[in-house]
Amino acid sequence: SDGSKLAKGKSLFWDAVTDATTLEDEPTAEFFEEKTSIIAPKMIFYQTEDRVDAPRGGQLTTRGLKADDSQRGAFGGWGNVTIIWKGKMNFQKAQQKAFFEEDVQLSRKDFKMNSQNLEVGFQGEDLKAKDLKATGNVYILEKSENLLREAYGQEATWDLVTNFIEIPGQGTLFMQGGEEEPKEEGKVNVSWDKKMTMDDTQKKITFYEKVRAIKGMQKVNCNQLNVFMGEGNKVNHVVALGDVLFTDTKEGGIEGIGDTMEWDWEKDTMILSGTPTAEVRRKKNRTFAKKIYYDTNSQRISWRERPHWQIPLEGKDSSRSFSLT
Repeated sequence: SDGSKLAKGKSLFWDAVTDATTLEDEPTAEFFEEKTSIIAPKMIFYQTEDRVDAPRGGQLTTRGLKADDSQRGAFGGWGNVTIIWKGKMNFQKAQQKAFFEEDVQLSRKDFKMNSQNLEVGFQGEDLKAKDLKATGNVYILEKSENLLREAYGQEATWDLVTNFIEIPGQGTLFMQGGEEEPKEEGKVNVSWDKKMTMDDTQKKITFYEKVRAIKGMQKVNCNQLNVFMGEGNKVNHVVALGDVLFTDTKEGGIEGIGDTMEWDWEKDTMILSGTPTAEVRRKKNRTFAKKIYYDTNSQRISWRERPHWQIPLEGKDSSRSFSLT
């Protein structure tokens, strides 16, 4: 110990040629410095390069981030943060980078992120965490009293300054609201092909290309889905764009086709728009209008301008239909 740093282990070896100090113990040696601790079987400290290696797995923890000093430490404002890895860890202070390999897990009280590899970028003399990049079987879990969110993908980047997350490539997101919501209606599954972005500042989640969303017995397919969050990060309203196909699979439900759909999540009402018209189908009946309004609770269809209907004929001409405007 030198007052600000403390090392505990079975052996401590200094290499005069490389100016590297190796700390080892079984099952783990320990190193403490201000708000950060590292627990690992082996740690190598390179004084000249200002670098730390932990080549046999370990755990890094930021400690003591209480309300009165919540902005101190690498993950200021995050509370206590723990990173566990099974492969190796490499921290390069001069480059302001840390790398973790194999079965990596970053966790705090209400958040967890698993991946095969994790890169953490820092900034400033006090080494505040600036961004994260996770690759390989990425799993993100966020859980609070009123919200559960789980995201899956092969890669994720997170700007910790702006709180902006991106999951490129294909992925899925599962969301579930609080206990006050019906069990099935409160569950939402979304999958996408191109990318997902989550902007905490704007309270907005956007999904791109071949988006498929399921909420209870309602389904929507589109090219882009914008989800806007309200208080407590609960879904407030949703906007679907491009090649929209909406389906209400309940008895007496509809199938809607259009260019845009605005969905009031709390009232469970929606507006389907199209150019030149949107289309709603119920059984064999079809309704066309520039804007069609639908209430999923009452299953009522309405419109504001003069609509166009297509009604099938009965009897021997049942394969034909006639238009009524």
